Amino acid sequence: MGLRLNTKTEPYWLELDYGVAHKVRPLSSAMTASIRAKADRLAKSMLEADEAERLAGLIDDEDLTEKEIVDGLSEMYFAILLAQAATIEWRGWFDGKDESGRDKPVPLSDEALAAAMRQPFMARLFLGKYFMPYGEVIEEGNG
Repeated sequence: MGLRLNTKTEPYWLELDYGVAHKVRPLSSAMTASIRAKADRLAKSMLEADEAERLAGLIDDEDLTEKEIVDGLSEMYFAILLAQAATIEWRGWFDGKDESGRDKPVPLSDEALAAAMRQPFMARLFLGKYFMPYGEVIEEGNG
């Protein structure tokens, strides 16, 4: 048993569900750590600016601690910032219909990536699939 050391070095398509795919840059520990630090900082600043409840959709949930709110916001910002740093192309995201009734593709932008990653199922899916190749375990006899 072990882990694979030969990871991707060129951008590649990350196939998500629902016909959605992102072409992403390879992941690095420096990129991940920097983005995690920025996400933590943004989450704390949102709490200080009284924006946390609005952004996290936590209205009427008085049982959450300040730390839990910051942790939730930090995870949301991590998904957004990582997608923004990594994604260089995408397909399968639509917004409305064009004049002929076909689905209208959403152009790739930081705002569109943020909107996509605010969808909890998609943020979790993106993060899981993006990190998966970096933790592939080589089972005994399968390496």
